[in-house]
Amino acid sequence: MKTDQIRWNQTMIALEFGLDRKTARKRARALGFSPPYSTDQALAIVRTDLQGEKLRLVREQADRVALENAAARRELLPAKEIVAVVQRGLAAIAARAQELPELSATCKASIRAALAHTLEQVRSLAGAADR
Repeated sequence: MKTDQIRWNQTMIALEFGLDRKTARKRARALGFSPPYSTDQALAIVRTDLQGEKLRLVREQADRVALENAAARRELLPAKEIVAVVQRGLAAIAARAQELPELSATCKASIRAALAHTLEQVRSLAGAADR
């Protein structure tokens, strides 16, 4: 008894394997396949996605190891220390600006507001880095 082979198109691959139809078409072209696809071809199209995910995972693992190594070598600064240094620097700038007699009160207030805003942004970034 002869059975018919399953033939795949991009929509079937997309539905069955959760791959975007356009991505399936692009990968099929890159592999030199044209529809309808055999099951082996369909799996090759999907496996390309798996290879990409494995590569992404390897890169993430390498990033994690690099960060761990940098921390072990004490190459990273704690965010709190960075905020403290920036805060002292901004305070020194604000104090110096207040001492300048040629600046108007409005200008000095604008400088204080800008420096406060900058400090808040640095604190926000540091808080995100701590998470």
